[in-house]
This record gives sequence, C-alpha cells and structure tokens, in this order.
Amino acid sequence: MGAKGKILAVLAAVLLLVPGCSGRDEAVDVAIVLKTTVDTAEFWQEAMDGAQSAAQELGVRLTVTGAEAETEVDEQIAILEDAIETLPDGIILVASDYERLGPATNAAVAAGIPVVTMDSDVHTDARSTYVASDNYAIGQALGEALLEVLDRGQVAILTHSSLSSSGVSRAQGAED
Repeated sequence: MGAKGKILAVLAAVLLLVPGCSGRDEAVDVAIVLKTTVDTAEFWQEAMDGAQSAAQELGVRLTVTGAEAETEVDEQIAILEDAIETLPDGIILVASDYERLGPATNAAVAAGIPVVTMDSDVHTDARSTYVASDNYAIGQALGEALLEVLDRGQVAILTHSSLSSSGVSRAQGAED
C-alpha cells in the first residue's frame, strides 16, 4: 500500500472510531502529529498530500503538526499534549519514540480521543489501531538482497531511528 492509500485507510479508521460522525452536520476534526514536518522525505510529502485530498473528500478538518526533527521527542510529546487540549475527534500519531509517546497516547484516550498510530507504533494498548507496512519483512528483504551481492565480510545496519518501532523492526528483520 502506498503512502496515499495508507493515509486514506488511517483516516477511514479514525472516522469509524468517532461516535456519531456519520450523522454530524459539522466537519470531523482530526489532528495528525508527525515525527517531523521537514518536507525532505518523499514518503511523508506523498502521505500528507493524500491526507489533504482524503480530508477534503471526506469533509474532515485536518490539522497537521510535528517536531522540527525526528530526534526531537520531547517536542513531539508537547505537540501531542497540545493537540489533546484542543479535543479533536481523533488523532493520527506517527510516533518518534515507541516508549516515550505511550503516556501521552494514554492521556488522549483517557480524554475520549481515539488514537490511530501510523508507520511507527507506541508502547500501549490504549491506541485504537496501528496501520503500517510490515517493517520486519522489509528489513528481511533488504538483508537478503544484501547477502546476494556480498561474498563475505561484516555489515553495519543503519536505520532512520533506533527509537521508533519501524526502525527497530526493520533492523531486526535485516539482522535475522
């Protein structure tokens, strides 16, 4: 599933979780909290283009925020806490840290806000659902492709993040 398809599935999941959204006259408010808003990653540009298109098509009022960099976990936590204060109908979270975003996710759910995690999960069962590629399988495929071109030697595994579930799963898949 491409980035646009993934974001449409996530928006649909959020809308299904919002009580009574089908009979509402006003738009549904959804907050997207990204790892980063830096627009250098083609995947996230495509995902946000898809989100804007889907939101327009579905009558969703979308607010997109994120930290300056994926490594700014404290900033992402603060942004998520700020989003919770606005009481959106749902939150889509792309977590930069599997462990540290869990408590804020729990707080959102405690406030009655369904949370769907996308691409990178959080360490809590409170979120409604998780939508992502099979990052472990992606890592395995990359590792197998590397083995096909190398005769011998040591390999360093580099990933985009050692804190997010997607980065950890990809590295583990490549290593296995």
